[in-house]
Amino acid sequence: AIMAGVFEEWIELGFIVAVMVANVIIGAVQEGRAEAATKAITAMVSAAAVVERNGRRQTVDAATLVPGDVVIVAAGDRLAADVRWLEASSLQVAEAVLFLLSEAASYTTGAVLKISGGR
Repeated sequence: AIMAGVFEEWIELGFIVAVMVANVIIGAVQEGRAEAATKAITAMVSAAAVVERNGRRQTVDAATLVPGDVVIVAAGDRLAADVRWLEASSLQVAEAVLFLLSEAASYTTGAVLKISGGR
């Protein structure tokens, strides 16, 4: 662009500057879209749980779950914590990604077995 200006090639100088400006605008737009997509993905991935605390249902960040929280799970929910099932009907969990299983695992409610020698 500088050389075009030095040699007084004004048409080429104008074309080069226009292309540079267009490139900056396109880059800024793409960066904004990428940032928005990153925020959307982060929102989808961040785990939340519906819990019953003090008789009220509320949505909390999964990282704030504590022993004793009653987690309310619906079809399609993702679980970000280990839970003990108090009540379930035809419950199946797709654990294939975690444990390389070929089909969904089935679970039931019931007492947790105490392992001998455990605390």
